[in-house]
Amino acid sequence: MTLQISDDNRVRTLVLDRPEALNAFNEELYLATATALRDAAEDPDVAVVLLTGAGRAFSAGNDLKEMAAGIADGSLSNRRIWSELPDAPDGIGIDAEDGVWVAGVVADRFARVVEGGDVTHTLDTPGRHPIACAIGGADGHTLFMLTAQTHGERDKSRAMMSAAIETTRV
Repeated sequence: MTLQISDDNRVRTLVLDRPEALNAFNEELYLATATALRDAAEDPDVAVVLLTGAGRAFSAGNDLKEMAAGIADGSLSNRRIWSELPDAPDGIGIDAEDGVWVAGVVADRFARVVEGGDVTHTLDTPGRHPIACAIGGADGHTLFMLTAQTHGERDKSRAMMSAAIETTRV
């Protein structure tokens, strides 16, 4: 275990437990810490979170050896399926609440999916095919949607020149 967790008198203590690496964050420690912090935020019995490190250092930062190993062989670590998708996607964008907006080119809609696959919102685009999307705007709540009237037919697309960037608040 790379993270030790204990509770005492409404204080949750998280101890980074990789003293041999000066508590440098590898993928496992990062995920464990992120999960523990989310859990603490949702627990009404926790008023304070104390983050400390085992051994002689709090944390040396990122584990450069793990990073270098991943770069050297080009592999992805801890790869997993975050969500099965309801439509054939062509582009995605992540919103401020970590929902993923997907351009569904076959269903002619944009869909917001959360981890595990639940679709929380859909925006139909009848007559226009979703191609890509991005989230932005001053407060991160504008969905920019690239759409076109044709999809995949090169000559028809050139003749129509019908692409547009549409926006809506999300």
